[in-house]
Amino acid sequence: GGTYASQRIENLVHALLGLGVDGVGQTSWGPTVFAFCESESDAIELAATLRSWRSQDKFSAQELWIAKPRNTGFVTEG
Repeated sequence: GGTYASQRIENLVHALLGLGVDGVGQTSWGPTVFAFCESESDAIELAATLRSWRSQDKFSAQELWIAKPRNTGFVTEG
């Protein structure tokens, strides 16, 4: 009924934006949420904040990844 898959995801998106990330979104219809950071050190700091939120039950996620962008298309091996 809204832009995001659930109220919980919408709350997370707004919280991430409040932390100053460069961009945030949701894959297809969720449940994956992603955020863009200026640098790897910013991403590490954001991940630490999210882990702290998880330990305080402010945020629940099964996995938290930091990944670098890849500016190429799909390549098959072989």
